[in-house]
Amino acid sequence: MPRRTKENKQAEAAGQNAERDLKHLTRAELLELLLDMSEELENTKAELEKLKAEEADRQIKLSKAGNIAEAALSLSGIFEAAQKAADDYLAGVKALASLNLSNRDEIEAELAARIKEQEGTDVASDYLTGAAGGISHE
Repeated sequence: MPRRTKENKQAEAAGQNAERDLKHLTRAELLELLLDMSEELENTKAELEKLKAEEADRQIKLSKAGNIAEAALSLSGIFEAAQKAADDYLAGVKALASLNLSNRDEIEAELAARIKEQEGTDVASDYLTGAAGGISHE
């Protein structure tokens, strides 16, 4: 048989006292007590609904926070891909610039050779023109 604790004994005594007290109330007092208890029950139900709504709001916020975290991770992947593309592009530009610099020396040498060749042709042309102009056919 379960042991009766001090709290259980006090609750039973209070219940018995309340029962005796209710028996001595008039019908109007009982109705008033019933209305008070009904009002208290409605207030308790309203508070319970409010707490349920707050809990649902918290759940929605937690869900959104999870979605935001997932979106951030997704964006992180997009940014990583964009960064890789930018790095690849920059490496290509640097390689092209390096190639252009090495070709530049070759191009400059070729142009210098052509200029010398052209100058030589111009000098020969000037000589021939001058020589032809300088020779008189008298």
